[in-house]
Amino acid sequence: MFAMTRSSARRLKRYSPRAAQIALVDKTKYFQTDLWNECINQLRECKERAVVRLPARFLQKEDIVSSPAKARKTPTPFDSFNTEIDRQHFPDQGMTARAAEAIVQSECWTDANPMLNLSSFVTTYIEPEAQDLMNRHFTANFADPDMYPHTKAAEFHCVRWLHNLWNGPKKAEPYGSATIGSSEACMLAGLAHKWNWREHRQKAGKDASRPNMVTGGNVQIVWKKFLGYFDVEPRIVPLKPGNYRLTAEHLDKYVDENTICVVAIAGQTFTGEDDDIEILAAETVILKPPTYCVEDRATPDLLQSPRPHT
Repeated sequence: MFAMTRSSARRLKRYSPRAAQIALVDKTKYFQTDLWNECINQLRECKERAVVRLPARFLQKEDIVSSPAKARKTPTPFDSFNTEIDRQHFPDQGMTARAAEAIVQSECWTDANPMLNLSSFVTTYIEPEAQDLMNRHFTANFADPDMYPHTKAAEFHCVRWLHNLWNGPKKAEPYGSATIGSSEACMLAGLAHKWNWREHRQKAGKDASRPNMVTGGNVQIVWKKFLGYFDVEPRIVPLKPGNYRLTAEHLDKYVDENTICVVAIAGQTFTGEDDDIEILAAETVILKPPTYCVEDRATPDLLQSPRPHT
């Protein structure tokens, strides 16, 4: 990589003061040694003033130096940074990795700052050591445990830890899977309950064509997507002033033999409160027929802490 000297910047300043300023500030961010040397050689050979092209987002009107002669048409290394991207068709030609990085980065400059985003389920900060681990191993194929057995083992370590952290039954054998995000996890959990319910109904010789799920009105949108995608009837318990969480009150009016599960939220986005999970879990067991209570931990890293082991 090339760190621009002040003498080089002064040469460039004759043609584009703004370009020199940017190059001094950003130094090695956009330029490789061979590209920069080519550019300097072109500037030295140019006997007349020429327009040095940088991305339009960097340029101001005073940066473009007029020339009495016809503007130079020979492409410069800067031109690739000013490439117009066709949004409809795949590009005919490639570009340097630095130019591609700069163009994609400029597309994201006006996005929101993730560090200020507390309204969605995203991780806004990780330690640099964790980020370095991700950069080192992101090329591993997580779906191929034969080639990456230690990665697969690490996944199941995490499953056991979470089972222990959230007071799972001590005699139960924990099972689970890493997912891309909480939405995928909810979809898999919902499908597991639907299939278990269907299997039990079919073994009993009963109709298994009308599954339903009970949730509160505070439920995350992913559960409503699940209900729509996988043909499950929604039974939404409405909220009321002063109570913005799902409780066991009137639960028996919503649960019946076709209920695959009751979804309770821990750390809901309206108020940060938990649904009445412990009571809901106990109530679903004694209902006739009994059903399952699924706990969706919406914001465990921000608001939740596990109860002490008993």
